[in-house]
Amino acid sequence: MSSAPQHASTALPHHEDGLVVAGPLDATAALAVPLDYPAPERIEQQLESETSPLLPAPSSARRPWWKRPSIWWALPLATLRMSTIAMQLPAQIDVLTRMACRVHRPDIAIELGLPLLNAPGPQSITPSAYHPIALSDILPAFTQLSFDVSAVKSSNDSAPEERTPAQLCAKDPTVKKAVASMLTVLTSTGGILTMITTGWWGQRSDMWGRTTVLAVAVVAMAAGELNMLLVANFGDFLPGTSYWWLLPGSIILGILGGGSGTPSLQAYLSDVVEPSATAGVFSIWGGATFGATAIGPIFGGELIKWTGTSLSVYYFSFAVNIFLFVLWAFIVPESLNPSIRKANRDKYDDARRRNEETRPKPTGSLMRLAWYLNPAPLLELVTPLSICLPRLKDRNDRSKGYDWNLSFAALSYICLVIVSGGTIFIVQFMQFEFGWNAVQIGYWVGFLGLVRAIYLLFVLPAIFAWARPKPPAIALPGPEDQLHGSESSPVAAPASRPQTPPSLDLAVVRLSLVGDALTFFAMVVATSLRQFVAFSMGLALGAGLAPAFMSLALALSPNGAAEGGKLFGAFGVMTSFGAEVLGQWVIGGIFIATLEVWPRAFLLTCAILLALAFSITLLIRLPRPVSATSTA
Repeated sequence: MSSAPQHASTALPHHEDGLVVAGPLDATAALAVPLDYPAPERIEQQLESETSPLLPAPSSARRPWWKRPSIWWALPLATLRMSTIAMQLPAQIDVLTRMACRVHRPDIAIELGLPLLNAPGPQSITPSAYHPIALSDILPAFTQLSFDVSAVKSSNDSAPEERTPAQLCAKDPTVKKAVASMLTVLTSTGGILTMITTGWWGQRSDMWGRTTVLAVAVVAMAAGELNMLLVANFGDFLPGTSYWWLLPGSIILGILGGGSGTPSLQAYLSDVVEPSATAGVFSIWGGATFGATAIGPIFGGELIKWTGTSLSVYYFSFAVNIFLFVLWAFIVPESLNPSIRKANRDKYDDARRRNEETRPKPTGSLMRLAWYLNPAPLLELVTPLSICLPRLKDRNDRSKGYDWNLSFAALSYICLVIVSGGTIFIVQFMQFEFGWNAVQIGYWVGFLGLVRAIYLLFVLPAIFAWARPKPPAIALPGPEDQLHGSESSPVAAPASRPQTPPSLDLAVVRLSLVGDALTFFAMVVATSLRQFVAFSMGLALGAGLAPAFMSLALALSPNGAAEGGKLFGAFGVMTSFGAEVLGQWVIGGIFIATLEVWPRAFLLTCAILLALAFSITLLIRLPRPVSATSTA
């Protein structure tokens, strides 16, 4: 199945749909159109095409509404699931910080059940250049929200500032490095395994049904949350460094294909609506996830304030995922007809049997081991990237050279997703630099999601509507033309809706990259918390990057929409590998290495990568449009 790739926003950490619960959580992942994880080509080509009639049989119309597959099953459940994913982001850094503090700073005697900013303890530290202040002092929209934070102190006050145990932990260099290391290892581990297994789960969606795979994806999420709760509550009884026992949650999530939930959900929606209504349904889905991403962190912050512990978010999310599992596994009607599922299973088995028969039988022990391991599926993970390689402009005339446009677009996109994968460290930076707790971070994430939603829903569409070329007026034949007309006279075809020109997509990409780069530069030079938070709202400018990149890539592809599925699959692989692996290694490594020297170095790195992405787009040369007069 083909789908548009997931959005690679630089606003928040990215992960495809099923996020690594014990790793960085991406509150914005679901604001994007889902990724496509193409199955191995030899088998995928023989599965049922999505052009087959997947809509329910006419007899299903006589069933009660709750027994018929419908978007009204999928959309509310997807929105609820995304709300729980978004609300975990603020609490995650808090919980990981407390886990690391219990290991590396047992003298502080921090407890996981305490709020991040509680009554000041006996410890004190020398005041730094930044002091925690009420978020309502920065964003007037939050004046009605209460924050349990310490008052702003004068920078000239030489007396030591009272700090809570949690604040002491957040500022300890050893604890900060441990948290950053956890985020890097957990996310990259889950991301690599998800890349390997999602194609396999995508095939099972065609053979077993959409609801089955969606139920498994929910189980993967619940397993990660349960792993977090067990380690948080019983970490003192575990051997070794307790927080590394979070790794099984990431491994389970990757093996169970947690990221397969979004493509399967998109397939469910595609099954139950007519092809002409698919775009509208996905627009509704996008709007619902916008609201979930904005409201989820705020709700999570209020839940933490009410219960007094960040773990309450994980208890709530675990209960919600158990509820969703029951619905997907036993109640929600399956959208894919049983006959199609059986046909897909038969064709898959036949293709696998033929593949086994054609493979040469090994003779030696090492050859037999290699035969059983069969690295072909791993190699097929990167085969979609071949579409981004430079192509001859004219196969019959090599002197015209190669077309590098799509390759340049892919390189620029990789720089973007590396940045998107490393922005989880902004949350950790705000915690130890400004003393923010999970509640305050939740409000910040929610407000950023709201700004991003406004930009995507209203500002960016208005820009496209204003810049899109107007359709030419239709010249109707006059009386004289009707009298002297002949059968050979051309008849004007009805004007179709004007398409977005590639030049407009390229302009949006370039301007968005410049806006994001300037935003990161501004956060580097910010001299106060108020400036830093205000500048961080500029991260919403990158919300339109992924849709514009996809539209531009289609325009630059020689075959256009005819190879859209393969193209989206290539960008999906780049998104997964760039955000969940390279982003964690590059940005996370710099963050860990510079914590004690200059903790803002990772922000400067993000700005440089975005500037590099912009520079690469300057190498793209759009083909000149063929004028109507030249073709006449």
